Amino acid sequence: MNKMSYWGQSMALLALVLSSVGGMKTLATAATSTTTANNIQKSESTSLQHSSNLQLAQSIVGECRAAGRRIFVYSQRSTTSQTVRTLAPNEQVTLADDGAAGWVAISSP
Repeated sequence: MNKMSYWGQSMALLALVLSSVGGMKTLATAATSTTTANNIQKSESTSLQHSSNLQLAQSIVGECRAAGRRIFVYSQRSTTSQTVRTLAPNEQVTLADDGAAGWVAISSP
């Protein structure tokens, strides 16, 4: 059985976080670059002027994700901080924030 090094596991965690957060930002960017999306945005901005109750937001807080492989959970947003636990493959976690600098906090388990 092959064992992944400490840095390899850290990079795997970083890759998981970046793929989930970065993928969402990429989809949002791609949608706004098309002509159709631009026309929709113009009509939405006009309708927003008439309706102050409408709010748009994108957030990953509270979403459930499953780890693709073993991942270390750190006490702080740094690979040099203390490891709190290790997530098993397919273990589910609930996201606690939208992420910062490639790190996403979890609220459970």
